[in-house]
Amino acid sequence: MSIATECMTVNIHMGMWEARKQDKAAGQEVSANANAKPGTASVNKQIIPKEALAKIQARYSAIYNHVRVHTVPWKDNGDRLLSRKMWTRFIEIYEELAAAFNKEVNDWVENEYPVLLGKAQFDMGALFNPNDYPDPHVIKGKFYVRLVMDAVTEAGDFRCNLKDTDVADRIRKDIEANIGQRLKKAQGEVWGKLANMVAHYAERMKSDGRLYESTRDNLIELCDILPGLNVFDDSDLRAMGKEIKQRLGGYDTADLRKDKDLKSAAAAEADEILERMSGFLKAFNNDTGDDKD
Repeated sequence: MSIATECMTVNIHMGMWEARKQDKAAGQEVSANANAKPGTASVNKQIIPKEALAKIQARYSAIYNHVRVHTVPWKDNGDRLLSRKMWTRFIEIYEELAAAFNKEVNDWVENEYPVLLGKAQFDMGALFNPNDYPDPHVIKGKFYVRLVMDAVTEAGDFRCNLKDTDVADRIRKDIEANIGQRLKKAQGEVWGKLANMVAHYAERMKSDGRLYESTRDNLIELCDILPGLNVFDDSDLRAMGKEIKQRLGGYDTADLRKDKDLKSAAAAEADEILERMSGFLKAFNNDTGDDKD
C-alpha cells in the first residue's frame, strides 16, 4: 500500500473569541492594596459571560472532535492523516458542522452581541471599558474554522541536486524512518482508541450506575469507521473491529439494564478481548485509558 495514494493530510485551523481582557490598571491596584511589588498581580476580565458563548463553543467542539475521531496523527504541526476511504463521509459531515458553526456565529454577532454589550456596562461596573469590545465585523473574524488539505509525501518524492549521492541516500533513509515512525504512531492511536472504548464498556458493565445507550452506540460507531482509520490495512485490527462489533455490539442495552448476569457476561467478554489486545498495544507502546459517554 502506498500511503501517498491512499491518504491525504488535513489540518484544522480554528479560532474562538474568549471574551477575556487583561486589565493592567486593576492589576496594579490589586498589587498596591496587597503591598506587593508592582506587576505582581494580573487581572483578567471575563468581559462577556462564558455561558453567552456556549452554543458557539458547542459547535466549535463538534468540529474539533469530528476531525480527531476520523483522522490519525501525522506531523507535530497539526497535520493529521485522512484515509481516502473516509473522505466522503468526513467532508460531508465537516461541511455541515462548519456551516452550522458559521451560522451560529453570524446570529450571535448580529443579535446577541449588541444586547450583551449594553448589559456589560452594568455587569462590569468600574471594570467596564468600551475599548475592550471590538466592532461586530471584527468580532466575526475572531471566530473561524478552515480545513487545509494536502498530499502525503514519501521518500521517493525527494529530489535534489546533491553531488554526494551518499548524503542524498541518507536523507531519503531519514525521510523513510520518519514516515515509518509516524505510521506506527498513527496505527497505535487507532489501537488505543479501540482499547479505550472497550475498557470503558467493560467498566460500565461492572458498574451499578446508570447504563447509557451511548456506551454501546459509541463502540459500534468506532468499529464502523475503523476501516477508514486503518491506514496500515492491518488485518489484526480489521478482525478485532469486526469481532468487537459482533460480540459486544450484540448486547441490547435494554436487556443489560434488566439482567445483571447478562451485564456480567458482557463485562467478561470485554475483559477477554482487552487481554488479547494487550499484545498489540505493547507493540505500539500504548495503554488503555478511559473514555466517557
